[in-house]
Amino acid sequence: SFRWKQTLPLAVLLSVLIYLFLWSSGTNYRHLYSGSAQAKDAELIPKKYQQTILFLKKNLGKNDTFLTLTAEPIWYYFIEKTCPSRFSCTILAVPDLYQREVAKGLKTKNIKYVLYKNTSTASFIDQIGPDGRYPIIVEALKKYYQPCIIIDGNELWARR
Repeated sequence: SFRWKQTLPLAVLLSVLIYLFLWSSGTNYRHLYSGSAQAKDAELIPKKYQQTILFLKKNLGKNDTFLTLTAEPIWYYFIEKTCPSRFSCTILAVPDLYQREVAKGLKTKNIKYVLYKNTSTASFIDQIGPDGRYPIIVEALKKYYQPCIIIDGNELWARR
């Protein structure tokens, strides 16, 4: 039998987290529900991401790739690049085995930039940053990459 008493708190928590993410992103989603299906992508991209997207599009070559360590795989859509890892949402790569796989990709794949962290609610909902969540990946990141630029709270690292 289904246990409502155990799953209801989780459902409420997830609903609140989704609401907080949408509210904190600074994007006005109201027009999506007012009957207009004509919204352009640019209207939906949070302002705090727009300059970073422009930077990446300008500085990534045709064969360059990009990796995000945030919990936001939408970055690949924003910059029109495929994820160089099978973990488009890096939070799924927390087990050591998967971290080693992503870390190896930092060395062997043509990843020019890594979005190390940002101020997104989705990335810091549990107050754990990349260093605590992905120690093996971050160790490889520090070996092969260096801090490059912070744009509107989005911290990018570049290959050495």
